[in-house]
Amino acid sequence: MCLARSVLSLLLLLTCVCAQAESSRSLRIEWQPSTLRLVAENSVYARIIRLKSGALLCCYEKGKQCWIKRSGDEGLSWGPERIVTSYAHGKAANPEMLQLKNGALLFCYNERPNDGVSPFAIAITISRDEGERWGDCRRIFEGGKQPSEGCWEPAALQFPDGEIQIFFANEAPYPRSDEQDISMVRSTDSATSWSRAETVSFRAGTRDGMPVPRLLNDGKTVVMAIEDNGVNGRFKPVILCSDVENRWRGRVIGGDSPYRRFALSERLPDEVYAGAPYICQMPNGDTLLSVQSDEGRREAQMVVYVGDEKARAFRRRSVPFALEDGAAGKWNALFVKHSNTVTAVSSTTLQGKSGIWIIDGLVKDAE
Repeated sequence: MCLARSVLSLLLLLTCVCAQAESSRSLRIEWQPSTLRLVAENSVYARIIRLKSGALLCCYEKGKQCWIKRSGDEGLSWGPERIVTSYAHGKAANPEMLQLKNGALLFCYNERPNDGVSPFAIAITISRDEGERWGDCRRIFEGGKQPSEGCWEPAALQFPDGEIQIFFANEAPYPRSDEQDISMVRSTDSATSWSRAETVSFRAGTRDGMPVPRLLNDGKTVVMAIEDNGVNGRFKPVILCSDVENRWRGRVIGGDSPYRRFALSERLPDEVYAGAPYICQMPNGDTLLSVQSDEGRREAQMVVYVGDEKARAFRRRSVPFALEDGAAGKWNALFVKHSNTVTAVSSTTLQGKSGIWIIDGLVKDAE
């Protein structure tokens, strides 16, 4: 029985191994200018989720605090903003949300001190009523007291058996080398207690950053999009993979690991920056990947690619927002709104207004 289980586990892992594959379908995203909306002015780093009640909830940074806004009409309009958390010794940043299987809303964020005394940290707060009220904030990981020992950009995932994992970029183990890994903490009791941090990925001499995990529709494969400045030149998107049974246990994904692959079907020039990736999967299996890329521009903008059902061979580059020359679009995200509709979320300036902008795109067969 143990041997059979081991063989099955190996086979599942091999399905994740990083051989590139061209999708049998040819897809593109048709962005819809009529759906362009400003969600929140003078704000950055937004994420959108659909609550079990059906409403949309957007979280973001504004000033030194984390905020939310709610939409009851599929993002056409947004209600008043409400503060979730602040941080007395600096800035509350990098907000992310996940509604758990028990209905609780998990909100994780980054404490960034400026006093030289308090530690950089990953913290959480929980709402039992979909964001109307929030519990006490708790740290689940502490880094060092200087930015060179910091921790950044948390993102959460829950597995079918209830285990929650929160991933983050971690400089704390490397205060003198400028290296960075992706670390993770686990909870098996609905976010009540958390494990010690363990390293998921690390490429020696470089920096892994900005993790976004996803459980794929097959129910067997876990992928994570990260930025990696060791693959070729400046930061580029790569995909890390595991399987649900092992879920990163006992393996640090190094630079030459078969469980790490360059995300795009075509190589980008070394001098191109294409960092801060975000990944999602449509109900029909198509995977979408966004990056902030300066390819052909002075400033980075949001770019989106289409991949296959295993998060491989991303291609069919498209640009959701028509930015003026010199404008930037950063800290982007994707939200799957309907079966064939994705919402692009960007911190950018349009129509003379800076803030969180959204636009819908139709994922359809290429003509």
